[in-house]
Amino acid sequence: MTESAHAEHRPPVGRDPVQAATGMPRSMGHLYPLGDILAVINDRAEAERAVQALKEGGVPEGDVDLVDGAWFAQVMRANKESWNPLQRVVAVLGAEEGEVVRDYLEQADLGRTIVVVHAEQPEVWDCIARVLREHGAHHLRHYGRLEMTQL
Repeated sequence: MTESAHAEHRPPVGRDPVQAATGMPRSMGHLYPLGDILAVINDRAEAERAVQALKEGGVPEGDVDLVDGAWFAQVMRANKESWNPLQRVVAVLGAEEGEVVRDYLEQADLGRTIVVVHAEQPEVWDCIARVLREHGAHHLRHYGRLEMTQL
């Protein structure tokens, strides 16, 4: 895990959702945080405990973020609303990414928290996923260079 790699596309939590949407990592118009694991935890306090457990387990503080579901939903909608006609066509080609974003958006609309953990090396994914699951995480996915991996 490297803090500098995550810093390049770290979620700009707290920024205006429209501004945040313009700087988010994308593939075919959809959210695609390369090298990161995204997970959903229903309860904010439990998500905070998961983050603490990850840090105690060796994940650098700069490699893990909590994202408020309502803010996440606003950013995803602002992104989609900003698409021009060509971007809409390209987004259709990224159907898998779009489906995954819809899954996260549905969870965000339910008020759930998104946890983002930078984890490029496959050998750490299982450990991170185990810690997250111990805190009730679901919808765990790693965004790799060529594919998303469901954890």
